[in-house]
Amino acid sequence: MNCLVRIGLAAAILTVSACASVPMAPKAWDLTAKTFPTPPLDRAHIYIYRNEFMGAAVKMDLRLDGYPAGITVAKTFTLLPVRPGNHVLTSEAENTAQLSVHAAPGATIFVWQEVKMGILFARTALRLVSPEKGRAGVLECDLIAAPPPPMPPLPSAPSELPPPPSGPPSP
Repeated sequence: MNCLVRIGLAAAILTVSACASVPMAPKAWDLTAKTFPTPPLDRAHIYIYRNEFMGAAVKMDLRLDGYPAGITVAKTFTLLPVRPGNHVLTSEAENTAQLSVHAAPGATIFVWQEVKMGILFARTALRLVSPEKGRAGVLECDLIAAPPPPMPPLPSAPSELPPPPSGPPSP
């Protein structure tokens, strides 16, 4: 029995020390994002946050309309400026979760990237949350350094948009 306790403690220490990391944005950017600035009318803001410690050793890929939009770990968030309209957010872990959102001009949207227990790895879910809950969640997190997804110029027709890249995101 004593051996099982030691193995359990060692596993717990390794789990905590094996927390994943991603490049983080400068502190000034983090602080500015946490003021929740109102976007101009030709844009909207989508905050995606992961304020849980569960699954801390797991990185989760984010995509916006098929384009890479960052990689999150525990207690991180990203701010995506988007054109108004319909968008699809994708989170990838052991499973793939998608959430369709409509971004109104000048709107700010908050999405919680939930972490769940999986069979082999952590699973993910995306949940639209209220501005109050979203702001509170973002304030618990740090901003990742992720390049914003491409924002093509406004097309005159939907067919002019470039197709999303295929295959896995490049490192």
